[in-house]
Amino acid sequence: MTEKEAQDLLYKYRTGQCTDKERRAVETWLKNDRLNPTWNISETDKRLFGLKLKKKIDQSRKTAVKGKILRKNYRYAAAAIILLLMASVTYYMLQTQKKNQALTSQQNSRIVPGSNKALLSLPNGKKIQLNPADLGTLTTDREMAVQKTAAGEIVFAFRNADDDDNHTKTMDSDTTEFYTVSTPKGGQFQVHLPDGSRVWLNAASSLKIPRNFNKKARIVDLNGEAYFEITRESAHIFTVRSGLQNVTVLGTNFNVHAYAGEIGYTTVVTGAVQVKHMTTLKTCTLKKNQQVALKGQALIQTSIDAEQVIAWKNGLFVFDEEPLSEIMKKIARWYNVVVVYEDPSLQREIFYGIVDRFSDLSKVLDKLEITGNAHFKILDKEKKIIISKKSIKKEV
Repeated sequence: MTEKEAQDLLYKYRTGQCTDKERRAVETWLKNDRLNPTWNISETDKRLFGLKLKKKIDQSRKTAVKGKILRKNYRYAAAAIILLLMASVTYYMLQTQKKNQALTSQQNSRIVPGSNKALLSLPNGKKIQLNPADLGTLTTDREMAVQKTAAGEIVFAFRNADDDDNHTKTMDSDTTEFYTVSTPKGGQFQVHLPDGSRVWLNAASSLKIPRNFNKKARIVDLNGEAYFEITRESAHIFTVRSGLQNVTVLGTNFNVHAYAGEIGYTTVVTGAVQVKHMTTLKTCTLKKNQQVALKGQALIQTSIDAEQVIAWKNGLFVFDEEPLSEIMKKIARWYNVVVVYEDPSLQREIFYGIVDRFSDLSKVLDKLEITGNAHFKILDKEKKIIISKKSIKKEV
């Protein structure tokens, strides 16, 4: 079998297009072959294959019957999983060894990943660009001092020890003035709140902090996406208002996704939170590795791997059985590009991938192209990605 034939057959195997005869041939070949030990498999790819393997094993456990049949089916399922895993690795390695891939011309894309940048809007209307070089005190007023640290975060602090009590007394008289930290497309930023809580803002997001923020009324407003690490105050709740959901906690770590026009969801990493639908007033309580999505007037609660949800905060893209439409929204926000589908049906295609969020755009798209049925073309000048359906011939 030539390399060209092997590439074609492996692609058909991974996309479910093999005949029974071809499938048996691939599985026999993989069973009796060993992966080349000189192949350089990246750590992110190993993590991706591990995720796929774990998911397949979990599915086989749920669907297999009990007793002897369970043991027999599980062995078959495990063997099939291993073969699929080997096929994925082998196919990826064959692809990376090709000298003239379709994306070669895009290797030097001028579209760069996002970085730490944001805009601070003060209650008086003044705006301050949060540039990396600007350190120290940015502004002060009678209640709050705002500083930017060398660690790249903006810190809000009460001006003296009595300010927290003063805020409480004036809470009802000053509820409309805010400090707002906004990130553009292609931006992210960290915010340190006066109570010690920390917030990581994702791209195209904003966090509004009331001028009267205090430990007895810890309230912020979010548009977009943010990860929260909340300082525990047993007597004082922390509230995140975002669209149609209010999230209340005492002290925990969680992620809120609340972009306009998209399904909102909250995911708990540690501790517990309560989510309230502000239209129906329905509530639900979430614990570690649980998520709730707002779909219409319903709160849909599921179990999930929270680490995958907050991968963006840790510098990774993790796509695990995710439709291309959702993946490209994340990529468009982070790289500040426009996405055009030549074939709209590709938006429903499911993809896998783990890649460094600070990689060149072409590398991210290369990963996706390997694992699915889409071809990506980058137009640097227009800052645009054109997505079309690829044929098997394009893979060889």
